[in-house]
Amino acid sequence: MSEEATALLEKAIGLAPDERERLAHTLMEYVEGERESLRLAEDRLEEVESGRAKMIPAREVMSRLRADRD
Repeated sequence: MSEEATALLEKAIGLAPDERERLAHTLMEYVEGERESLRLAEDRLEEVESGRAKMIPAREVMSRLRADRD
């Protein structure tokens, strides 16, 4: 653990129990959100690599967007 993380941990340990609990809960929600984002990205990559996802060239996407706007 970095010095900064160690210092934060020491400060967190010094908080009142309810504040520590809220802090821990908030950190876990953040970590779980990052894990979920990573899982979704990995799933999407697997779809692309397996050929299950249909890829559309950027020029075609931009052309469709411009056409929809007009």
